[in-house]
Amino acid sequence: METLRGLRERGIHTGLCSNYFGLPEAARANVFRMGLLEHLDQTVFSCEVGWRKPDPAIYQAICRKLAVRPGECLFIGDRLVEDVRGPQQLGMRAALAQHFREEHIDDSIARPNYIFSQLEE
Repeated sequence: METLRGLRERGIHTGLCSNYFGLPEAARANVFRMGLLEHLDQTVFSCEVGWRKPDPAIYQAICRKLAVRPGECLFIGDRLVEDVRGPQQLGMRAALAQHFREEHIDDSIARPNYIFSQLEE
């Protein structure tokens, strides 16, 4: 939460792009319950839009909602295919976050622009 608050204070827009398989109402309720919703400018859930990462359409959807071009984005996630290769193929920079899930980096799949051991980085 502190990281998201700090980004907002600096004028950086944030969004959540999630592969969520349940009902859209449940997805929003979960994010609200975690206290994230109030710190995000936009959200896109796969169950709402009909596409799952790494389909380019889901990344385009969050870009549209944030009113930014892919080249203006940094996508942060914990999966090499869905959160690094997918966004990079659309022109985003991508960071691999390894603070709660450490995925093996395989250059034949994708090479993250950044690697974070903690989101605060």
